[in-house]
Amino acid sequence: MFEAEEEFFVLTKHGRVEARLLHDRPRSRIWILPDGQYVKTVKHSQSVIKDPTSDPDLAGWLARSRRSWFYLKRHAHPGLLVVGDRVYDSFGDEGYLCQGLQVFALKHPDHPARKSLRAFLQCAIQLSRAVGVMHEAGFVHGDITPGNVCFHNGLPVLIDYEMTVKVGQIVGPHPGDKHHRAISCTPECCSPEHVYRRQVQPSSDIFCIGLTLLSWLSERFGVGETYWHQNKEQSMGLCARAEYPHWEVVKTRLDQPLVIDVLARAIQHAPHERYVNGNHFADALEALFQVLSPQELDHPLDAPLESVSPSAEYDNLTIFLELTP
Repeated sequence: MFEAEEEFFVLTKHGRVEARLLHDRPRSRIWILPDGQYVKTVKHSQSVIKDPTSDPDLAGWLARSRRSWFYLKRHAHPGLLVVGDRVYDSFGDEGYLCQGLQVFALKHPDHPARKSLRAFLQCAIQLSRAVGVMHEAGFVHGDITPGNVCFHNGLPVLIDYEMTVKVGQIVGPHPGDKHHRAISCTPECCSPEHVYRRQVQPSSDIFCIGLTLLSWLSERFGVGETYWHQNKEQSMGLCARAEYPHWEVVKTRLDQPLVIDVLARAIQHAPHERYVNGNHFADALEALFQVLSPQELDHPLDAPLESVSPSAEYDNLTIFLELTP
């Protein structure tokens, strides 16, 4: 149980449940319940329910929260956040129950994706398949960052769906409908389409997944804060050539040309040069298991391989990737 002075609670369909406030953000709150479940509520949602014109930005935030809840209730996948009942917090604001997850800092020594190349690929595949579920339903997540990928039983779970829009939408300063002015991108991790306000496609998410995977290995967030004094063209040019600061760290840790090639395709500047969607990327990642030896797959990623030569089937995998749509 929590300390007595914390007199917060969440009202569920089963009654009042004690809750502890974890994060108090400008537009939302994150709560934890004694059983380990979490709750995310939108601040002052009751006031905008009664009068949406009182705060159009907050009304849009609440609308997106509701759409996220409805979407996640319908589309189950181990890599997508598991949500439960709609609830209200002790301030009267609306939200929903969600599963308890682990959050690992990029520099955490026990980060699940760095235990071995096998673990890294399994994490990458689950994340890509989860996003593939969204793509099949006609949506682009739009905010896949290292901070929005938590873990459950050592595998990633994607959270925060407030940036999610339909495929083909232009995500500008006011993405979505007229009440979507509360959205802001994470520039270090968003795709060129988000940066330049072009139509977003499933391949836009692939770019963000690619940067997230590289962040797991390099322990640097997104494209790396080192280069964000430059303009958009210079920054995106670095991504197009896979020359942003942490690429060399990634290549050193992996020391596998075929894995590097698979990742490099995900972060190409031009959308048509990337994987088509999450499932396409996951297929390419799964193909690596067919050509890598158990010794290569089980090697930890804190140091380069020394005694294992590159796989002789490298050319075959390259052909496979070129033939897939």
